[in-house]
Amino acid sequence: DGYLTHQESHMRALVACIRWRDADRQNRRLVVVTSMASRGKVYDEEDRELRLKEHIVPSWRIDEYLEAVQFDEFYNKVAPTLEMNATGEALGFKMTTGPKSKEERVRHKHYLAGGSCRYMFDMTAAEVLRCLDLALESAPNLRNLLRGHAGVSSEDITNRLIASTVTQQTVVWFPVSKY
Repeated sequence: DGYLTHQESHMRALVACIRWRDADRQNRRLVVVTSMASRGKVYDEEDRELRLKEHIVPSWRIDEYLEAVQFDEFYNKVAPTLEMNATGEALGFKMTTGPKSKEERVRHKHYLAGGSCRYMFDMTAAEVLRCLDLALESAPNLRNLLRGHAGVSSEDITNRLIASTVTQQTVVWFPVSKY
């Protein structure tokens, strides 16, 4: 994660990995994984030359979050991040108090986290708010960004504003959060 095509050292690392794979193509595979919601431009010629294939992993859905927290060991590790420690005023709605079920906690946090499992399980609500606000302020063109035209390798964090799903073999882009 963090691969940038404009970084010469990253390109050298990729070339070394490709050579390794090609030395025994029948038994070796190379997978490049990125958390970027979009690669931006598609380079058909380069992809053919390097024998690259893109695999879209869609953003998380609410039912997947709810299923994940049914496993107690997992839930116990992520429970602190499910606390809505942001004020209702910051979120723009009234917050209820008192104990909440796993499902209620996930549904409340989903308002902010949307399809981002990083936002849901790795960051507090206050951290998600800061991250979303910073990304929104950094976005040079929200319309293009939300259409999946984020560029080849964005040097900012605007890619965290995008979620995706695959419907009938078509990738659909949408804002990651209802916030």
